[in-house]
Amino acid sequence: MKENSENKSDGEEVVEHENDFQDNTYHINIIINLIKKAIYDALFDYFNTPPKAALLASLLDLRFKKIHGWPEEV
Repeated sequence: MKENSENKSDGEEVVEHENDFQDNTYHINIIINLIKKAIYDALFDYFNTPPKAALLASLLDLRFKKIHGWPEEV
């Protein structure tokens, strides 16, 4: 009889551990989603409008346009 009571308490501990794990997972997911939202919102604060220097640099960058009339080797 003692073995049954020990096994039952071990089983209860496993169920309790699984419940704690599910609760922790739920809270971790909430925290991760809050962090994602904060980063997403911060992107608009810091990178909403590019500075004019960045726009000019992108216009002058040769990787974004094709130049005709030049040999392909260059």
